[in-house]
Amino acid sequence: MYWDDTIIFGLVTVALMIVFMIGWVAFIVRDHRRKKNSHTKVSAHSQPHGISH
Repeated sequence: MYWDDTIIFGLVTVALMIVFMIGWVAFIVRDHRRKKNSHTKVSAHSQPHGISH
């Protein structure tokens, strides 16, 4: 039982890390593309997230 719980906990931790990394990379790529392609649509300052570059 203990071994199964450890494996499940490890898999959940790794899955969360992977999801977090994918989301982080996707956010950065989207941010870069938005800055490169058009300054006319939505500027980074008007977006309501608290990350300041």
